[in-house]
Amino acid sequence: MTTTRETLVTILEAIEAKIEVNRRTSETLEEIARTLFQSWFVDFDPVRGTATLPGDISRLFPDRLVDSAIGPIPEGWEVAKVGDVATVNAMTAKVANLPETIRYVDISSAGKNGVLAPLELPRASAPSRARRRVVNGDTVLSTVRPERGAHFLCLDPPSNLIASTGFATLTPSRVPWSYLYTSVCRPSVFETLGHLASGGAYPAIRPSVVAELPLVLPSADLVMRFHEIVAPMLEERATLEAGSRTVAELRDTLLPKLISGELRLAPA
Repeated sequence: MTTTRETLVTILEAIEAKIEVNRRTSETLEEIARTLFQSWFVDFDPVRGTATLPGDISRLFPDRLVDSAIGPIPEGWEVAKVGDVATVNAMTAKVANLPETIRYVDISSAGKNGVLAPLELPRASAPSRARRRVVNGDTVLSTVRPERGAHFLCLDPPSNLIASTGFATLTPSRVPWSYLYTSVCRPSVFETLGHLASGGAYPAIRPSVVAELPLVLPSADLVMRFHEIVAPMLEERATLEAGSRTVAELRDTLLPKLISGELRLAPA
């Protein structure tokens, strides 16, 4: 007969295995999205003839590169700034306007892999930096120690999700959220922001520095084609991460009660 201890171990192993599978799948989806962005919009592989694409996509790329303020880019593409295609810190809330309970994201609870671990807090206990409201499609990145790359993408966030003022929230206006996110949340961008940071123990940048970051703007048709391919990957990643958080929260709630005997497992 299976003992209660063996059953508990089996349950915990299954939970950890599920979280690990979700993590690996999530990382793979993110890597595919980043690799595609790098190939199309940084290395310009289809223009250079080093990538083979379906005809309907290939026709959306120009035939040659031309000089620009940031170096060679495909002919007809535009050089813009992040502030031209997104609103920075669109919604900053006052304490009185925060929900009664918030899910708070500070820099320590957003990793460089974009995975969140928000804290649930009553409004009365909310830190003074809990001010940034976020909406679906926002890209959020740390302005404190930006070289560390703490960031996250808001997809179907809970209405009480509040970010610290240590983040810059980018709400897309001229481009789809997938293009903005993959443009900004890259190691090379975080490295650049790190060089621009100033201060003592916690070097930081102003949100306006993020708004000044350059990016290339292809044709609207190509950007939308990219979104059609990449958005489902990033949406699936968000679903996996949300599932892992739910399972982890269940584990963390039930485990102490099982150990203490407050809850008991029925014999198998």
